[in-house]
Amino acid sequence: MCMECTGDIILLIIKMISKLHRPLLLIQQQQMLTAYPMRQFGLFDKIFSKKQQPQAAQKQEDKPQAPQKTQEQIAREQEQERLIRAEQARIKAEEEAEAIRLQALVDQRDKQISNLQEKVVPKQVRSLQERLNDATAQPDGTLVHNVFTSKDGQPRTFKSSDTFRKWVSRHSLEWRQHLKEKLSPHAYYVTQAAGTERPFTGQYWWSKDAGVYSCACCSQRLFMSEHKYEGASGYATFWNYIVDSVTFKEDHLSLPKVTNAHVDTLLKNKEPIKRCVCSNCEAHVGHVFADGPAPFGKRFQVNSASLQFEGKPWNQAPRYTSEQRGEIYRAKLEKTLALRDIQAIREMEKQLGITSFKDVQKAQKKEETASAEEQKQSAAFKLKGSPSGKIPNIPIFNNASQKATTMQQ
Repeated sequence: MCMECTGDIILLIIKMISKLHRPLLLIQQQQMLTAYPMRQFGLFDKIFSKKQQPQAAQKQEDKPQAPQKTQEQIAREQEQERLIRAEQARIKAEEEAEAIRLQALVDQRDKQISNLQEKVVPKQVRSLQERLNDATAQPDGTLVHNVFTSKDGQPRTFKSSDTFRKWVSRHSLEWRQHLKEKLSPHAYYVTQAAGTERPFTGQYWWSKDAGVYSCACCSQRLFMSEHKYEGASGYATFWNYIVDSVTFKEDHLSLPKVTNAHVDTLLKNKEPIKRCVCSNCEAHVGHVFADGPAPFGKRFQVNSASLQFEGKPWNQAPRYTSEQRGEIYRAKLEKTLALRDIQAIREMEKQLGITSFKDVQKAQKKEETASAEEQKQSAAFKLKGSPSGKIPNIPIFNNASQKATTMQQ
């Protein structure tokens, strides 16, 4: 090979090596500049530290100092903080007590409604049947009733237990006969046979009038209109009841559903249901479910046939026809016009100086009394020097007729 060829080859090799090493050198330089700045090499640390120390000192001197609080201010702030903490603790304690009270009410209501283990629900009001059976046995074999009395006001006594049972059965028979005469056959079936009416057929399932719902048998108040809410069951639905007005009995789920033909037996057999009963006469009112609104979560599904509604006074306003309203308005208008006419006549009398008949009579009476007093004073003046020193009784005449009669006598 010639020298020129070898030189060209060497130059090409050098160029290739330089091209390969150049990007690597640039990358290393950039990494050193970004990751290792000049200050981290320790070359200018002393210079920078000397320059920054006086600036930091100046900045510390420029900061304004906070004013020192006096002991009174500190004590006042501490007292305010203490009062705020006490108020917050009081509010929290009241909220906890209210929550505990509401929970106790809910637990008590749940126990009264859905306690299937005790079977007997504690209640303060005794039913009619319980009052009938309330008698105590005496040592001599007689029975003394604790509620009912005889005509003379003494407790009713019975010779034996057989006579007492006959009296109770006779009283119950009379009560049932009274209900048959008072109620319709449908209402008697619902209240006495634990029946259920067809949905969307009752009288009060849609009613929103203000008043009180009472028992159809004994007229005891059971529910208020404020306790009612709209339900999709087709029955009169309530979320609460008047205190001690209803009691709850277990619905015997094992028996066939003959009387409750319109109730979903599958749903009833799945969930335990309580019957809602009047606490006075034990008439069947409806059923109780555990899917109601707050705060108690109970839904009282009541039959309209077992209720009677008594509206509030403002709900019982008389309703007039158009002719009756016209007559009432006409009478009021005549009365107001008559009063206006009387006032106008009095104003005219004042303006014209005319006096009425009553005013003339009052003026005449005043004149007569004044003249009588003058006569009495003149007579007393004439008799002042009399030996007796007494003033004779001179009659006072209100009119001329009295004077003429006295003169004739």
